[in-house]
Amino acid sequence: MMWRPLWIAAFLVLSPEIARADAAADCAHAPDLARRMSACNELIAKDADNRDALINRGAVHLATGDAGAALMDFDRAIAADPQAAIGHFHRAVALMNLSRTAAAVASYTATIEHDQGYADAYQFRGMLRLETGEIDAALADFDKLVQLTNGSPSSLSQRGYTYFVKGEHAKAIADLDRAIELDPKLANAYLNRGAVYSAAGDYARGIADFSQAILLEPGDATAYANRARAYELIGSTSEAIADLRKAQSLASKDPDIATALSRLGQTP
Repeated sequence: MMWRPLWIAAFLVLSPEIARADAAADCAHAPDLARRMSACNELIAKDADNRDALINRGAVHLATGDAGAALMDFDRAIAADPQAAIGHFHRAVALMNLSRTAAAVASYTATIEHDQGYADAYQFRGMLRLETGEIDAALADFDKLVQLTNGSPSSLSQRGYTYFVKGEHAKAIADLDRAIELDPKLANAYLNRGAVYSAAGDYARGIADFSQAILLEPGDATAYANRARAYELIGSTSEAIADLRKAQSLASKDPDIATALSRLGQTP
């Protein structure tokens, strides 16, 4: 009776349909990146226009730091299926990694044109628009993100921060309070609310929020740097220096941290 399972195993190896299915699964989900790349290469060798394999291989390229190769795969995926929003979205991510902001925004817009419910496209386009100073356009994207995610805590935190940048502090606090109410462990919401309080001169609340953000995400250099600034502004220089040193240990190449240390008479 030992022969039967061995025969089945041999059949499974030789079955081209199952082999293709295994390759597709590995291309999409294998935890080992080299295995994923090999499986995707196998599928693309058999079908040069395999959209999913091209997108998955591009994702592996991104994960290994080769955004240029990823972009080529995503371009090929779009050529194979121009109407699929997923190809345009991944192309935009690659362009972001290449610091090609305007092109990335255009690709996120193309994603939305093909799928108006693609929440991640609104999120990332909003982030890029915020970085480039298009505050109202960013706010419109985050409004849509809040709508599509039914007011998820992370979407409220992002919109709240955008209100803060726009100078609408009351609306910012309202969104951030709601985000924290829904998810008391969302460090980013505390970080953003701390920034609003500190900008309004309420350093005690700002420090409390930055401290909570640090408690939740102790590896976040921004939270330490922001708390350091609040400490500096209330005259707690030793606490500010300690936080800046911690921030520097987490983000040694951040020039703003070095500038802050110099301002306090410290060697960066």
